[in-house]
Amino acid sequence: MPTEDKEKEVAELEQLLANAPLVIATGYRGLKVADMLRLRRQLRAQGLRYRVVKNTLTRLAAQRAGKPGLESLLRGPTALALGSADPAAATKVLQEYIRTTRLPLEVYGALIDSRTYSSADLYRLATLPPKEVLYSQLLGNLQGPLSGLLGVLSASIQNLLWLLQARAQQLGGAHD
Repeated sequence: MPTEDKEKEVAELEQLLANAPLVIATGYRGLKVADMLRLRRQLRAQGLRYRVVKNTLTRLAAQRAGKPGLESLLRGPTALALGSADPAAATKVLQEYIRTTRLPLEVYGALIDSRTYSSADLYRLATLPPKEVLYSQLLGNLQGPLSGLLGVLSASIQNLLWLLQARAQQLGGAHD
């Protein structure tokens, strides 16, 4: 029979998981309290909560919240970064934290809108350029062919105009 404290914990986790489109599972072994506080502060700046969880209670909360895919990410001592932040920005914060501190923070994977991603997927996501750069690249890729088409069409019209002018001059010169 679960204790009242555990039931409260499961209910709180269930609510957090139900309201969070982004859940990143990490290990936390080897992190000191000061390291954990610094990581929490950096993640909070991105709109994420970082919380150490018990796997058995989290499994139960994930089932209740309709996120069964989270179970595959729970292994060993686990902490969850939860929120509605941009997944790429959140992953970059974690990768940058690991790179700069050289701490053994292991990223197990993520659940983004009920889809599970491995740590390798998250690493690739962290190496993407910012969203604004991707938008400008997309617009440039769309604009390039359109301006080329416009150039071809206007050149064809210009060439047709020159051809007609030359023919009119020939015809005009023949009557003189």
